[in-house]
Amino acid sequence: MGLFGPPNVDKMKAKGDVGGLIKALNYENGHGVRKAAAVALVRIGAPAVESLASALYDRNRDVRLAAIEALGAIGDARAVAPLIAALNAILRQRKGCDSQMCRAAAEALGRIGDARAVNSLIAALEAVYSNAQQAAADALVRIGLPAVTPLIAALEAVNSDVQQAAAEALVRLGTPAVEPLAAALNHSNVYVRTRVAGALARFGDTRAVEPLAQLPQFEE
Repeated sequence: MGLFGPPNVDKMKAKGDVGGLIKALNYENGHGVRKAAAVALVRIGAPAVESLASALYDRNRDVRLAAIEALGAIGDARAVAPLIAALNAILRQRKGCDSQMCRAAAEALGRIGDARAVNSLIAALEAVYSNAQQAAADALVRIGLPAVTPLIAALEAVNSDVQQAAAEALVRLGTPAVEPLAAALNHSNVYVRTRVAGALARFGDTRAVEPLAQLPQFEE
């Protein structure tokens, strides 16, 4: 490859050359080639998952971003653990969370829809970067029932934007969220109770009516 210049990713993609594309993903002399290979490997699908997961640690940000997006597009459950690790690393960045990377990782995990990602997605929801926050909320809605209790807990967040995002996600989850929300009407925190009652009020599910009518009064 090195003797004749950079690998021709387009040609490899056209031929379905899995081995060549994987080698291109590790091409040392140009991150543009590695990024193009990551994008091309989406078409290959499952056989590319392991190599794309390794590319999550590439030294170049654009390659890492392309690998995240590719794994989300493929949707293979084997990518869940590497994507969770990537999202956690992004959220731990000392200089501040890279909101584009955070959003991409949340979107990828949402497309796969695996419950293992819930805790990390809640952390992303609380990162308070609007585009990343929305992506995390969308992903939690896709995951469904396993996200309900953590979302209710997120109603206790100090930041009102996080509270609102969690409440909106619970409403979008629909019927599976009604019973846990009804139970949360007994929460000791008045602000949580208010958010819960507001979410229940937006459901058309008749099971929400009685809990709302019996909303307990607490002395603050």
